[in-house]
Amino acid sequence: MRKKRIACRCTGLSLCLTKEARDKGGEKIKMNGKKGRRIGAAVCLALLLGLTGCGSMKGTAREAQAPADAGIQTAESGWQAGTESESTAVETEVDGMTESAASDRGGAGPAMRGNGELLYASGLQPLEEEQERLILDYMNLYFASLEDFEPEEKITSLFSDGEQAELADSAIDFQISLRQMQDADYTLASWSYVLTLSEITQQEDGSVHIFAREDSVQNFNQNPETASERYGGFQQFELEEVDGTWKIRSHMMFDAVYMMLWSEGGGEEAALRYAQAVPEYLERAQEAQLARQADRDREPEELQAQNPYDRQAAAAYADRYVDERNDAWPDYAGSGGNCQNYASQVLLAGGIPMDIYGDAVWKWYSDEVSNGPGAQGRSSSWTGVDQFVEYAAANTGYGLTAETEAPYFSGEPGDLLHMGIDGDWGHTVVIASAVTDPQGEVVDYLVDSNTGNLRNYPASLYGYPEIILTRIGGWNEG
Repeated sequence: MRKKRIACRCTGLSLCLTKEARDKGGEKIKMNGKKGRRIGAAVCLALLLGLTGCGSMKGTAREAQAPADAGIQTAESGWQAGTESESTAVETEVDGMTESAASDRGGAGPAMRGNGELLYASGLQPLEEEQERLILDYMNLYFASLEDFEPEEKITSLFSDGEQAELADSAIDFQISLRQMQDADYTLASWSYVLTLSEITQQEDGSVHIFAREDSVQNFNQNPETASERYGGFQQFELEEVDGTWKIRSHMMFDAVYMMLWSEGGGEEAALRYAQAVPEYLERAQEAQLARQADRDREPEELQAQNPYDRQAAAAYADRYVDERNDAWPDYAGSGGNCQNYASQVLLAGGIPMDIYGDAVWKWYSDEVSNGPGAQGRSSSWTGVDQFVEYAAANTGYGLTAETEAPYFSGEPGDLLHMGIDGDWGHTVVIASAVTDPQGEVVDYLVDSNTGNLRNYPASLYGYPEIILTRIGGWNEG
């Protein structure tokens, strides 16, 4: 086994909340009133489901070479059938690193379709073997529950607290229900993950608090040859020893429901209300999906463009810069989110020129905000989601020609999806490809995005109930 390199681009929860971030022209976050709290939660969800962080992967789950003194340790779980009824770990030393191989479902069924490993950020003291196994057991059972939408009952036995066990069940039920309501087969053909422990704190009562970033790959049975990748998802574990056995006291994996509740009532309170909130959130998601289906017969506009949009070049740029950044541009991940900045770069790569003319402008020449005509500064439409949608809808003459709120299923690679709640758009992603049913009808999209960093990930599983399409037609010379 080779050591892994951890490429740190850590950002924090303040991404979603700070006034400074909003004023600097990153993604728009409204925080006044219930509507504002909801859209703030939605933007936080996007950041935290795929937050840029430590443990970058490229392509599918594969290793990266590291210097000999990188100080990264690993603990792997390889799941196999026919082993003992209780999870066990076999520890070996490979090149000075710890490898822990865990067992399967406990003889209750076929082997799991995936595996994962723990990494330690440089300088961290490794956990005890039993603590490592506990975290790996949770992660493996979580993904195994998504394989065929059958929750693994054993997962609740990993917890010391009944309410937290119920929360874990609710989180799995939410993911299963969200996937089941889609018109695509989002059961899992295979999966893998790397969980990088970035902070470990021993508490006075003996409990252990852990912050981690998840890089994961899911291959859905809809298109099993396509790897859907997520980078830097935030996880938090709290472990405690009960009667000589380590258990999970609490766990947080930030998804759409949790973030909506967190924004309105704080972390601990949100966790306790999670199970009751899931049905309402799923109802909202179902209503939005039905609305998109009802719009299927609407014809897209016939866009007039003197110059075409190079979709192939745009999609190639989007794919390249999911989990890394183009050094020629600033990264706004720490200032409200990099998603629209990334999407604007994608359009530019596809041949859409900056627009410095008239009242509706779209440009980046420097970081200073400039919403007037001329080749200077940065327009809010370059980095702000709502502002870009407004520009795309209003622009005439020179520059981009596009249809906003186009018929949802008329998108193509290089087009943009804007996501939000209650008509406030807090996130932008780029269509990589269409997901089709056996009759060839589009039922979903695989998308690429920044903050969170996702590649070939189903748009319907991103977490936002409301999504609109902006079709790119090309550009005009005036």
